[in-house]
Amino acid sequence: MMTLADDSRTLTLVSGTIVSGDDARLTATVSIADSAVPISQTATIHAAIKDIIDPVLCSNSATGADWANGVVVIEFAESDTSDIEQSGLAVLELQVNDNGKTTFFCDVYLVIGSID
Repeated sequence: MMTLADDSRTLTLVSGTIVSGDDARLTATVSIADSAVPISQTATIHAAIKDIIDPVLCSNSATGADWANGVVVIEFAESDTSDIEQSGLAVLELQVNDNGKTTFFCDVYLVIGSID
């Protein structure tokens, strides 16, 4: 589990590893002051790997998502991760727009895969 706090905002990942050329599915919980943030089903949520993977839209119908309890599933396709050029830490940015924007950040590990 990885957590990076920004003020009282926290984004916690169950697993934070993305392998180049693979589909990546991350489950994250957003919280403020140690309490999960309920997210409206009508909100829009985008996730990106800062300066590496462009924003993708997160779906409230993704398997495992529970927006009412602050749980968001982030899915990056193989085409998104294929541009990863080096292993190491990167920053996951998650922006929730639910009658105003709130952005959360967390470290993720990027790994260059060696199996085609």
